[in-house]
Amino acid sequence: REQRHQWENTIGGIVETDPVTGIYRAKTMDAITRYLLSSREQKSCALAVIVIGGADQLFAGKQQMQKEKDIITALHVFLDTDCVVGEGTGSSILAFFPEVKSKTALRQKLENAFYYTRMSLSGVEEMKYLRFTAGVAWSREYHNSYDVLVRTAASLCTMHSSDAMDSVNFSEDYSWNI
Repeated sequence: REQRHQWENTIGGIVETDPVTGIYRAKTMDAITRYLLSSREQKSCALAVIVIGGADQLFAGKQQMQKEKDIITALHVFLDTDCVVGEGTGSSILAFFPEVKSKTALRQKLENAFYYTRMSLSGVEEMKYLRFTAGVAWSREYHNSYDVLVRTAASLCTMHSSDAMDSVNFSEDYSWNI
């Protein structure tokens, strides 16, 4: 939590979070991530777009929206505090990882977050109809461009939107050999 507090202080503006999920509002997510990308030479960092597949069809009313917020809250908790988590578009969230040890470690972290979210919400009937799809873009590949990272990760989610199971999909690049 101390690390997140430091990140929030660096942007010098108002930090906005969703009062239910605790994730950053889009504007705050954008500001913190852009700052982290530009503030220093990143050794290896990545941005993931995580789509909750099927949520748009299942969750329509206010009571159902609460279930989606519960899912996002759980994902936020299980992604832990070493990443910046914020609002995406529709039923998606963004997660920026400022220090990635390896592709394998990041895949494991995301898969664990999906698994533990499912376990913690096993009483929610709709969970069995939802899929988590993560598209992950590595910053060096795109020269630390936030907009390109988001577009690339989102396009990976679109390409894998029909996957039958939860999935983590990486941009294809030799540089992932870290």
